[in-house]
Amino acid sequence: MQEQLASNNCEEENRLISKKLMELNNDLNQLNGVQKDYFDRFDKGNISPDSQTSLDLYNNHKEKYDAAFSKVNDTANEVIKLFDKTKDKFMDDNLIFNLINDFNEYLGSLTVMEICLVINISSCVFILTCIISILFAFSGNYLIDKFTLEQKLPKLSKIIQLRVRFQRYYIVINSVFIILAIISLIFINTITLING
Repeated sequence: MQEQLASNNCEEENRLISKKLMELNNDLNQLNGVQKDYFDRFDKGNISPDSQTSLDLYNNHKEKYDAAFSKVNDTANEVIKLFDKTKDKFMDDNLIFNLINDFNEYLGSLTVMEICLVINISSCVFILTCIISILFAFSGNYLIDKFTLEQKLPKLSKIIQLRVRFQRYYIVINSVFIILAIISLIFINTITLING
């Protein structure tokens, strides 16, 4: 029931946004028409040499242009509000965004020392993940050699050779990540110790 209401509500919002966008397009065309009409008068030479008549024409055009521009601006603001409402509804209903916001609020309530501890734990998990990736690269080769998969499965031999070629890059990249994580841990812990 709630899903049907939500889908009907979304359809109505989409129709309303489409209607407002068409209205905005019409208003922009009207604004362009007002401007084009004014310039066409000059191009055709339908302008009186009398300064008062020219001033009246300009003021008349300015009023029409301001009214059309105001209408375009109002419609554009309505469209922006509808998009913001849709975006806010999407953000409020999304579990991932709610978890991220909750985590940000949690981090905002921590002291500097507690934030340093969170960074230490996160870095240790990251380093552990990189070490596991390196171990899988080595153990995969061991298993391939032990079971002689290249000879038993010749169709997979090209994939196995490609894996062996990229294994060197996996190890180098993960080793660099581990070194960078350790250096950043040392840096953060030093700053926390000095300021803490």
